[in-house]
Amino acid sequence: TRPFMLLEYAGKSVLFTLIWLLWKVFPRRWLKIGKNPHIASITCFRAEKPWARIEIGDDFTAYKCCRITAWGRGRIKIGDGCSFGSRTIIDARECVEIGNHVLISWEVFMSDFEGHPIDPTERVREMEHSKAMLWPQFGKRKGTKPEFYEPAFKCKPIVIEDDVWIC
Repeated sequence: TRPFMLLEYAGKSVLFTLIWLLWKVFPRRWLKIGKNPHIASITCFRAEKPWARIEIGDDFTAYKCCRITAWGRGRIKIGDGCSFGSRTIIDARECVEIGNHVLISWEVFMSDFEGHPIDPTERVREMEHSKAMLWPQFGKRKGTKPEFYEPAFKCKPIVIEDDVWIC
């Protein structure tokens, strides 16, 4: 099993290096990454233009299928020495701040907003809007536009202090 472990380690090292090079060659204005990142996916970070921002400290590790997304005017700030397990998802519409040396296990979901309205009438409006955005629209007249809908998300900032383990 030792040769297989060495191959796996070498493969991850190559992957981390390639992704780091891509971020250096094609920097994003909405993303600031510190020194020595180990990121297993080029699609790990997402931000809605033009206001959302993501800031990552030094020695950050994100394993495969992590997704860190800032929506609207959302801001995500992650400190130094943090490590996120596979399939961890962090979403922010307002603010998520994570301190230094925070370890987050795999499949953790963290969001500073409610994804859907609690009010049943609002939920119906949201579902109708979602269906109207899908294509094709069977049985609908051509040229009819769906009613404008903008959800009102309830947000509360999340602050995770230093040296926390979330699992």
